[in-house]
Amino acid sequence: PGSGKSLLAKVLRLIHGGVLRPEMPHDDAELSKSITSILSQTTAPYVCFDNVTGVVKSSRLAALLTSAKHSDRVLCSTNETDLVNDRIWMITANNAVLGGDLVRRAVWSTIDPGRPHPERRSASSFTIPALADYVTAHRGQILAALLTLIRAWVVAGKPLAEGEEETADDFGPSNAALRGILAQAGIPGRFDHPDSRVQKFGQDDEEWAHFLESIDATMGADWTEAGWTAKQLLANIEDTDNFEFGATRSRRQPIPVEALPGELADKILKSPRSAGRVLGWWLTHRAGRWAGNLRVV
Repeated sequence: PGSGKSLLAKVLRLIHGGVLRPEMPHDDAELSKSITSILSQTTAPYVCFDNVTGVVKSSRLAALLTSAKHSDRVLCSTNETDLVNDRIWMITANNAVLGGDLVRRAVWSTIDPGRPHPERRSASSFTIPALADYVTAHRGQILAALLTLIRAWVVAGKPLAEGEEETADDFGPSNAALRGILAQAGIPGRFDHPDSRVQKFGQDDEEWAHFLESIDATMGADWTEAGWTAKQLLANIEDTDNFEFGATRSRRQPIPVEALPGELADKILKSPRSAGRVLGWWLTHRAGRWAGNLRVV
């Protein structure tokens, strides 16, 4: 808190225009209504949900970040409306955690003042003390400078940064362009470098990776060719007796029950008699999905 994240977002809104929302709905239905309202009632290119907390996980938001259109039902009507999604979506947060596919669809900008109570820093310690006022007064010059950077890159033939290859994902072309613009201008560093990402996996993928590592350590390489069933796996999970599954545990080092992803553990504890079916369903729906260097086949 007090590091300047809201100020950084404010600078973008002052330069380009933006919409500020003090909080982001955690329910997908409510978030969809908010997105529809923003796209239909505003035109500013930047949208910021400020001071988001906890786990940010939304299939609606994940879809929005890779779609040129947003579809939603008109309020008090059965009709659908299609809205053009031509915005940059931002959140500001203190150590928020992203879930699902949001991790790979986000660009991180991390601020670490390296001291407690950063809000108490003196204005004189900054090169530009009143940044928001400065940006407002020099907006035209800043926009001209940004356009000059882009124009210089276009005139140079839109070169990619040295050693750069455009990735095949939805963000490949735009990320490659931004890196090329910055490299052409001689600005050091690499935009959206993998090492700059606070998270490598979504929260659920991180739990999934830990579970796979535990399975691999317990089942061992000798099970790889023969394979194993959900029933055999469940028999090797610590405290399976508490699940009333009735399987005979092997002599292997058990998989600690805390290694189970939270959602899976909740489902098993709620339905102990159908634990094998629940685990089998869980594995089937994640077959082939990589987490770290492991996957279930």
